[in-house]
Amino acid sequence: MRRKKDFPFWVLVIIFFLSSFVVKRVERKKSITSSVNLGSFPKKINGWQAKDIKLDKRTYEILGTKDVLLKEYRNKNQDRVILAIVYSGTRRESFHPPEICYLGGGNRLLQKKKEEIKLGKESLKVNKLVLEGKYGIIKVWYWFLAGDKFTDDYYLQQWQLAWNALYGKRMGGALIRVSIQADSSEKEERAKSFIKEVIPYLKKKLVAN
Repeated sequence: MRRKKDFPFWVLVIIFFLSSFVVKRVERKKSITSSVNLGSFPKKINGWQAKDIKLDKRTYEILGTKDVLLKEYRNKNQDRVILAIVYSGTRRESFHPPEICYLGGGNRLLQKKKEEIKLGKESLKVNKLVLEGKYGIIKVWYWFLAGDKFTDDYYLQQWQLAWNALYGKRMGGALIRVSIQADSSEKEERAKSFIKEVIPYLKKKLVAN
């Protein structure tokens, strides 16, 4: 069976900007607010210790939400992963596939595919990117939240959030991204292990809202 081709990058960009335009017609213009306290997200997760990566005011303005988390986690082997969370209870335009930013920053996309990460009896479906940047290979895993459900499908998340907005129902959403700067299968496996360990904290902090 032939694998369905991904949308061309330019189509993705057009859909992103069109969805941003539509949501502004559906929702009233809102000031940048905070819906969850991501500042209390754990700095230590099963042997991984975090430090905050500061964001500037302009980043919050572009995303349209104050609920943004960016942390660097390291384990005892000095493996390094970056966890990014963008959450919003009111703005669909706060979320977009990370490849838009990576490619806009001059990185080259080598591979994009779907991947399943086993979580005991269940599994988490994510998008995986492999990029080449100025300092080497970057591997990225990302997925979305719509209400209380994780999904790897950006368009499904946008549809669910838009549908609820049309009927005046509040449904929070999020983009979750884990990345490493390494071309190593061992470091990749440890990054996936981190994803497994962070899922319960994501559910507790984001899904409950």
